[in-house]
Amino acid sequence: MQAYGNDYVYVIAFGREPACLPRLARFCSDRRRGIGADGLIVICDSEKCDIRMRVFNPDGTEAEMCGNALRSAAALVRMKGMVCKDAVTVETLGGKRSVEILSLQGGLCRARSDLGEPSALTRRDSPETVCGMSFSPTALTIGNPHIVVRIEDVKDLEIKKYGAALEKSDYFPNGANVHFYCQSQRGTLNVRSWERGCGETLSCATGAAAVFAVARGGGLCGDRAQVAHPGGTLLAEAEGGHIFITGETRLVYEGELLPENIV
Repeated sequence: MQAYGNDYVYVIAFGREPACLPRLARFCSDRRRGIGADGLIVICDSEKCDIRMRVFNPDGTEAEMCGNALRSAAALVRMKGMVCKDAVTVETLGGKRSVEILSLQGGLCRARSDLGEPSALTRRDSPETVCGMSFSPTALTIGNPHIVVRIEDVKDLEIKKYGAALEKSDYFPNGANVHFYCQSQRGTLNVRSWERGCGETLSCATGAAAVFAVARGGGLCGDRAQVAHPGGTLLAEAEGGHIFITGETRLVYEGELLPENIV
């Protein structure tokens, strides 16, 4: 499935969670020797919610949450008739989340996710110099850790250079997703995201929520904003202290993975 170019391999594993998931994630994510994806999502049984979602990065590490995958996992079990309602609750390492299915036609779904309440924004008193450039990062969590940086223009940013350096900065002990953003004349928040354990991705829904939270906290937008990544534009909204993200997700293909071919 893919959501604005942020693609994952999904395995529905009710009652039979696969072994060696980090190895499986590395293989599935490999665009040369495997299937090719930004990571692996395993949908499991949950005692607390309708489903439980586990998120594995291409390097095999397990992440707390993923916003695009959250929307996609809920859409997938709804498409398959495994959950027969439009309000789907999802257990994640980052906490309980909920998804409202707004429309479903074939393999295309539009949904609105409640990503919860962001943590307090943490800003340094003075700019931080990274690889010779000065930044003023803001750190926060929305189920998973994020670092948000406002810059003049994201188009020509050397994101691999600066994103990789900030990912491993001392804001979070296990690293963080890094998002650089600027605001267009029409008020859209333009973003490029560097995700921990993955690299640059075409879209990041929790990143969109993090950028929106920082921009809103700085008075750059109100309770509703369009957040544009290279892969597409998500709608971010603040309501009752929570951040909601609305967007599409698509089921691209289904297939059988032969265990003997996993390298």
